[in-house]
Amino acid sequence: MSEGTSLLDNHHQHQTDRKMTLFQAQMTHFQINPTLAMRCHESSPDAIPVILRGSKSCRTTIGRGHDATIQIGRANKRVSREHVVIEHKPQIDGFELTILSPNGALIDHIVFVEGEHVPVIEGTTIEIVGTKIIFQAPDDNLVAETEGMQDIIETPVEATQETTANAKMEVDEKINIPVMAVEQTTIESTITTSTTTVTQKSSTHHTLNSIIKTTASKLKETARQIIKSPMTREDEIIQVLVHSRKSTMTCADITKRLQGQTASTVLDALKSSTAIGCVKRLGKTADGSPKEDLYYYKPELDPDQERQKRYSDVGKSARKCTMKDTQYFFRIPPKLPHHKTAKTRKRESTGNSSSMKSRQAATEEDDTKSTSSGDVSDMEVYELFKDV
Repeated sequence: MSEGTSLLDNHHQHQTDRKMTLFQAQMTHFQINPTLAMRCHESSPDAIPVILRGSKSCRTTIGRGHDATIQIGRANKRVSREHVVIEHKPQIDGFELTILSPNGALIDHIVFVEGEHVPVIEGTTIEIVGTKIIFQAPDDNLVAETEGMQDIIETPVEATQETTANAKMEVDEKINIPVMAVEQTTIESTITTSTTTVTQKSSTHHTLNSIIKTTASKLKETARQIIKSPMTREDEIIQVLVHSRKSTMTCADITKRLQGQTASTVLDALKSSTAIGCVKRLGKTADGSPKEDLYYYKPELDPDQERQKRYSDVGKSARKCTMKDTQYFFRIPPKLPHHKTAKTRKRESTGNSSSMKSRQAATEEDDTKSTSSGDVSDMEVYELFKDV
C-alpha cells in the first residue's frame, strides 16, 4: 500500500515538474518573441469589451475558476483559474494588477509575465486569451451615496443619544449655578439640539433626494434599453431557427412553432428575408411526394447588427454537407467470390469419402451379381441345373 502511494506521489511530482518546465519554456519563448504572446492574447477588433469597475474594499479576481469575480474562458485551458488579481493599494492611492498565471496577459498592448505588478488606471485595456477587459475606477459619487445611506440608516439614533448625553452632562456640571443660569443653559442646549436635529433632517432629506434621482435616472436608462420595437415576423422566424435543435428546418416545422401564422405568410417571409438561406431539395419522399426545402439562419448576412451579435454564437450553424441536396440511392452490393474455409474443406472431405464408399459398394454388388452372359437370369440357370 505504501509502495502504491509512493508511486502515485512520484507520478504526481513528475507531472507537476513537467508542467513547470513547460511553463518556464513558454515564458522564455514569450520573452524572446513578444509578438507571439501578443498574438496569443490579442482580442479581435469586433470583440465586445467587458467593463470592470474596481473596488477599494475587496480584491477583484479574473479567471475561469468558480471563485473568480469575473469568469472568462471557461472552456479555454490557457486561462488559469485565477489569472490576474486587481486590488486597491493605499500606498500609491491607486489600483495594482498582479499576474498569477504562467501564460501572462496583455495590458495596453504590452506583454507582462507571471509575478509582475502593473498599476492600472481609468481606461486601461486588459487582454487575456482573446477577452478584452476595460478597467474603470470606482465612482466617488456612488461611494459617497452608499456611505451617506449607511449614515442615514445608522446615525440618527446614535446622534440623538449623544445629544441627550451631552445635555445631561452640561446640566450635571452646572448644578451649583443659580437658577436663572441653569434655565438659560437648558434653553441654549435645547436650541442647539433642535438645530442639530433640523440640520440632520435636512441633510438626510437632501441625500435621499439625490439617491432617488440617481436611481430614477438609472431605471429610465435601463427601461429605454429594455423597451424595444415589436418583433416582426422575420424576427420570430429567426428566433425559431436559432433556438431549435436542428440546424435546418422546413416551412411546415416553422409554421408549427409559430402559433397563429399560416404557411403562406411564413413562406413569403422566408423568401423575402436576406438573412435566411434556403436548400433546394429535388428528391421525393417514400410516398412519392416532393421533399420540402430546408431553411437556415445566416448571421453573416443579417443587416440587423444587434440581432447578429445576439444570435451569432447561439444555436447550430448549418454545415456544408447540409447545404447541398445530395441524393443517395440504394445499390445492391456485388457478390463476393467464394473463399474456401476450414469448415467447407471438412465438409468436402467427408462428402468425398462417403461418395467413394458408395461407389465401392456398388462395384461389389455388381461383382456378386450374375456371372451369366446374355439375357438369361440366375433363376433360370438354377432351375435348369437343380436336378443335375
